[in-house]
Amino acid sequence: MVHPLLSVAGHTVLITGASRGIGRALAIGYAEAGATVLCLARPSEALFSLIESLHAQGHQAHAVPADLTTLSYAEILEDLPALNAVIHAAGLARHRPFGEMTRDDYAAVMALNVEAPMFLTQAISQRWISTNTPGSVVFISSQLAHVGASERALYCGSKAALEGITRGLAIELAPHGIRVNTLCPTFTLTEMTASALADPAFKAAVIGRIPLGRLGEPSDYLGACVLLTSPAGQMITGSSLRVDGGWTAQ
Repeated sequence: MVHPLLSVAGHTVLITGASRGIGRALAIGYAEAGATVLCLARPSEALFSLIESLHAQGHQAHAVPADLTTLSYAEILEDLPALNAVIHAAGLARHRPFGEMTRDDYAAVMALNVEAPMFLTQAISQRWISTNTPGSVVFISSQLAHVGASERALYCGSKAALEGITRGLAIELAPHGIRVNTLCPTFTLTEMTASALADPAFKAAVIGRIPLGRLGEPSDYLGACVLLTSPAGQMITGSSLRVDGGWTAQ
């Protein structure tokens, strides 16, 4: 039995980066919880197979094939229904020694990790404000917004920027009933981390830093997201929820 305050049944939720990794797990979880899920990602077989699978199970899901770095956000939202929440799970990592980082790396990472979620949120919040509708925004940040790591200065910086944006928006949008929070995963088994975690020594070192003794799984973040987007989280805004196995507690 799910407490009514934790229910997202009947909600309409936009999830970016929904074709893989954490975004995909959230899309599946929200659909199974009774939400209508709008799955935004670049057009791909992974995106369309996800929608087909959810439909086959009787869930409400729709593909929103779009590149967040090229399309206007008003254009993306134009044909979408009213939303209860948006979860920004799309992200990019380019890890390399600081001396080898390029301006192209910087532009690409900041465009998807910071610029896109910020301005998509701007467009969505303007819709909510114009219709006097409350809403919830969740940025998928990272434990690396709070701690440093070698060869990850750019990624750390992009996620730390989301934390600052979240605090500012939480204050500005609160009078309109719009809540804004971040969720910070630890190292998680996804396509983005596969190459780094393929190194046994690196993987062992990472697990050794996580007090709970294991890597994250994409499904580990569903409960925290549901809390932040459901009525149970109606007094949570401007917060950074760390789902990191205890990494940042050390």
